Amino acid sequence: MTNFSLNLKSKEEIYNIYIEDYSLDGFKSKILEVIHGKKVLVVISDKVNKLYGKKIFPLAGDGEFIVYKYILPDGEKHKNFKNYQRILNFALKSGLTRKDCVLAIGGGVVGDLAGFVAATYMRGIDLIQVPTTLLACVDSSVGGKTAIDTDYGKNLVGAFYQPKSVIIDVNFLRSLDEKQFTLNGENLVICDGKKPAALAGIMGGLNTEIKESTKEVLFEAAKFARDSVRKTSRSLGQHSDSSAIFEKGTNEYTTERAMKRALHLICEL
Repeated sequence: MTNFSLNLKSKEEIYNIYIEDYSLDGFKSKILEVIHGKKVLVVISDKVNKLYGKKIFPLAGDGEFIVYKYILPDGEKHKNFKNYQRILNFALKSGLTRKDCVLAIGGGVVGDLAGFVAATYMRGIDLIQVPTTLLACVDSSVGGKTAIDTDYGKNLVGAFYQPKSVIIDVNFLRSLDEKQFTLNGENLVICDGKKPAALAGIMGGLNTEIKESTKEVLFEAAKFARDSVRKTSRSLGQHSDSSAIFEKGTNEYTTERAMKRALHLICEL
């Protein structure tokens, strides 16, 4: 069974993006491996908490550190100033210090909001991203994009802030509905051996072949996003070692392009 890992190098450090199909104990062990500090602020979406909260927590290492869990309601409308302030106040009340960390478990809303909290709390504390939706795996969790929405538009207040690690467990994708496996109405397809198969099929049994193909797709898409951010992010500067991935005459990055490019690369193998 193949597991994938790539790194993103910023001006300050290199962090790893892990893509695996973990067992429950393996997933917990990976989290414990990357956590530092005595206190952990977990920001988790309501849906993910209902589906997986009792399985994930308590962590095996809870005796070594204290876990504070903040459950965020689902939906883009909750990525706002009010919840940003509530989470900051929750962190302050819990006594988090600069040596502690934020663990974001959920889709793009959770990743963006929790990331912005980590970027601004005490001028920045460690952030670990655990994306649980397909697009979050290759977009919001990669490249350090954090933000909240305002009355004047989306993502207008935020920062580029790199996580310490990104942990992508393909098993989380089981709980997604079929519409989350489409881009502009087109079904995402992976290659299971020589036969194409709908990516939405992983909602079911997640057999070994489908898991392997899914990890390859996510790896290529995350790599595309990583290199795109290298080229466009103010915080990482203007450089890229994979500029050929970009369409001629543009360095624009979109999630749709990342996924379609990844699917194209995998289906050529």
